[in-house]
Amino acid sequence: MVELGFRASGSGPILQIWPMAGERTIALHLHNLTPPKMPISRHLPTSTVNEIVRDLGITLPPYGPALLAEKMLWDLEYNNVYEDIWRGQQLPFIKESVKRDDPLNRVNVRVPEKTWVFSDMPSVMEEILRIVKVRPFIRREYEVALSDILGAMETGSMAIPVRVEKGEESKAEKEERDEEEEDGGGPSGGVEGEVEEGQDGEGPEGEKEEQDDEERDEEGHMDEADASLEQYVNPFHGKEDLESRLAGFMILGHPGIGKTIFLYYILLLRLQAKQPTILVTRPNSVTLFLEQGVFSVAIEHFTIISKLIPASAWCLVDSSDELKAPPPFSIIQSSFFIVQVTSARYSRIAWRKRTMDVHQYYMKPFTLSELIVGRNRKLRPSDSITESMLQAYYKDYTPSARTAYQYANHPGHYYTMVKEIVRQMSFDCLKKLVDGFSDVDILDENTSHNIVTITVAVGGERSEPRVEIPSRHLGTLLVKHLMVSAVRSAASLYYMFTQIPFLRSAGGYVLDIAMHEVLLHRSHWRVKVLTAKPPTGQRRNWHWTLDAGASSGTLCFPRSGGVDFMDRDATEEEQAEISGLTLRYLPKRGDAARELVDASPSYYFRPLDPNEATFDAVIFLKEKKRAVVFQATVSKKHTASARGFEYLKGVGVEELWYITVVPPGTSTTIPVAKKWKEKTTKVLQLEISDRDIAELGLDKPKSSEQSGSGSGQKTLT
Repeated sequence: MVELGFRASGSGPILQIWPMAGERTIALHLHNLTPPKMPISRHLPTSTVNEIVRDLGITLPPYGPALLAEKMLWDLEYNNVYEDIWRGQQLPFIKESVKRDDPLNRVNVRVPEKTWVFSDMPSVMEEILRIVKVRPFIRREYEVALSDILGAMETGSMAIPVRVEKGEESKAEKEERDEEEEDGGGPSGGVEGEVEEGQDGEGPEGEKEEQDDEERDEEGHMDEADASLEQYVNPFHGKEDLESRLAGFMILGHPGIGKTIFLYYILLLRLQAKQPTILVTRPNSVTLFLEQGVFSVAIEHFTIISKLIPASAWCLVDSSDELKAPPPFSIIQSSFFIVQVTSARYSRIAWRKRTMDVHQYYMKPFTLSELIVGRNRKLRPSDSITESMLQAYYKDYTPSARTAYQYANHPGHYYTMVKEIVRQMSFDCLKKLVDGFSDVDILDENTSHNIVTITVAVGGERSEPRVEIPSRHLGTLLVKHLMVSAVRSAASLYYMFTQIPFLRSAGGYVLDIAMHEVLLHRSHWRVKVLTAKPPTGQRRNWHWTLDAGASSGTLCFPRSGGVDFMDRDATEEEQAEISGLTLRYLPKRGDAARELVDASPSYYFRPLDPNEATFDAVIFLKEKKRAVVFQATVSKKHTASARGFEYLKGVGVEELWYITVVPPGTSTTIPVAKKWKEKTTKVLQLEISDRDIAELGLDKPKSSEQSGSGSGQKTLT
């Protein structure tokens, strides 16, 4: 007695014959044969259930195999990929060259020459990639995440650090390299205001280009060992008997970073390793990949069918609007190791409270290098995206591959859409983030996708998300909107933002907007003196640090103009004096810039274009050929701009005072390249509080910037 069935094949339909237990399965290719008129059952034969029972060494009552056979169907959706990879051991991933723009139009970022991608065999294309609608490459983050998961299964450890991977620069190495590089000019290339790799950060928070280069621009590379391999290394080989000490992981992260692709990456690796796997993508059924074949089981029957599934099986769950969480009374209460990919919505992650040892794992978003590797890989032809388009998008918006590939070549349309999203943002929405951030469910998908970035911090743990505003562009849009639309002062926004680590960058945008008027408003400021520390270990640069018990003094802007430093606190009479400074805009390089050193010491210069900025403000003291530089930051480390120093050298400056402008309680380290150490004679830290901003009495900004006098009556943008 045999069971008959049909399956598709690239060479034509195949008649599949399932004989009695112990005999070989026979597959016949059909060409001109007429299919039988009688219906062919998709139900398993009892003999197959008996085979599974023998392999597992379990005992069923006499009626058990027949009963279970009625509940299982041969699966047609994934049959071909199962046959090709599990049975045929064809390779699920292959190596391909990365396509780059021509050398004249490439962006200045390291991109691998080759990368691993999903196979283009018909079964993978039709049964896997049609779901994700692209033929993706294998992100380094997928390898790291799977390695971390396997390691945690063995150790039972919940603490998974965010490490610097091979081929990445550590934060210190990146900063040191950037400090040593000399740009010799402003932003270059075909994108207005773009920042090439190695240029100094220009955001007020000191993190957009400097810190983000380290965390957002890690290389999506293939290392030398990978490049020499002809077959992708499968981490499941040799782990057939691995027993997990954990119940599972939720894979979370920014929308559009490939979490669903990661799930199918795991599935194909497990098929190649012939390891039992449960795939859950719908609320009413599951797909089983076993040694005997691939089967479909209704969710209401899963509990009794689970007796036929080896304990080593993994359960892969792709959450969506249709399937918000693993089915509670079958999957969740089973003993199988669960990997769920999902957005961090409460409705999708609340099930973790009903079970033990299921942990959160946040993936890093795309880097610019990875966006370049993964572009133009849609299954359906679409507009080609250039590297410069992606660079322009990446500089201003969130690192979502989905959004980048959709809008990078339509920047005007996307800008309009983002402005509308920002317009709908409220102070109360951000206040919820400040008052109690337990998960990012309070952010709807539209907001989290387009306004903030969900990431992790190097040195932190994978279970700890960091929500941040990723760019000066988005931060400025949001802050200006809240200052105009909400009945809130700049001071209250500044206070709120600077109290919470993952919103400090937004506080930096308020500081960047308000600092000039605040500094012009008063003549005396209490400052702390930073101490120079020589290079140690592999460091090549001097670091000015704020030591415990650091000395303090007063920075003065006298009525006669200029800048003085007193090693004492100002008297009440001195504090009441009004600054003698007048706002002017800094000319770009050229003849006008060469005359700056002869400018009046009462002129407080700020860059006209933020994209041209290498510091936030400067005062020139021509008699001493000294420049007093002001730099706003909210970060713990802010690299002094080598490009800014070169600019000042070019206009005749021979000595520097460097003033960091920070929120209260900030302790900032200022790395300076060795070549500028002797010219930098004083480094000070000046704190601006929400009270300082509130003194101006600005509940709302005025319509535009206007140059003001020392009275500080300039309008706020």
